Amino acid sequence: MKNTIIVTLAVLAIIVGVYGLSGVMAQKPVVQKELIPRVYVKLWELREDVETKSPLSRELISVRSVEESEAHQLGFAGDVQLPFKPGTLFRRSIEKGALITPVDLISPDQEGYVDFIITKNRVPYPVMVPNTSIVGGVIKSGDLVDVLAFTGGSSRLNREVAFASTQVKQAISVTPIFSGIKVLQVQETQSTDEQPNVTLVLELDRPQAVTMTLAKRISELEIHKSLGKYDMSDLHADAGDILPGFESVVEHRAGKTTIN
Repeated sequence: MKNTIIVTLAVLAIIVGVYGLSGVMAQKPVVQKELIPRVYVKLWELREDVETKSPLSRELISVRSVEESEAHQLGFAGDVQLPFKPGTLFRRSIEKGALITPVDLISPDQEGYVDFIITKNRVPYPVMVPNTSIVGGVIKSGDLVDVLAFTGGSSRLNREVAFASTQVKQAISVTPIFSGIKVLQVQETQSTDEQPNVTLVLELDRPQAVTMTLAKRISELEIHKSLGKYDMSDLHADAGDILPGFESVVEHRAGKTTIN
């Protein structure tokens, strides 16, 4: 009887062991899922309403980071890069909260910029001057400038001016032509003598364009960055300001000086 009990227990132990082993072998290995990091896309959101031709500034927009899946639903494939260049303008009026793309903007180096920015009934007038003829700091699109004409600047005249007659001295002067002229575009080029030239596209009306054409032919032009309101006579100088005993008369009318 005792042997029977022992045999029975042994058989039960073997059965339990075999069952447990089969359960362990039947278990499927746990697969560790790889964690995929979230990808975010950088978008630009407008912080306030803007009108057509409003200048782009960093203060007007804020960065908005969204998940890649949401960006795709909004129509964006990746990060949006905006042209933060001086003179960049909004092409249209846009409301606060809108997402901005390069399509909404136009920069000075893009085709059609001058036609977009110019005022009605004005003409774009290109003026090429040496880089050294620009006074008052860096000039960019949208800035206001004063245009001055220097007459009587031949090298021989410069050497003999102290001994010249009054009539000759009167021909040596710096005369303001226009003040507060808007710059539409700035183009820098390298000339053959390695002296960089700057082409300023100015916004003029028809009479101003005619006067500028004459000034380019009879004088050397100099461009000054406008620094506020002042009398046009403050921009005039002639040999009498340097040489004692010399007097000259300059007539100013209607905010400009006529070149005779």
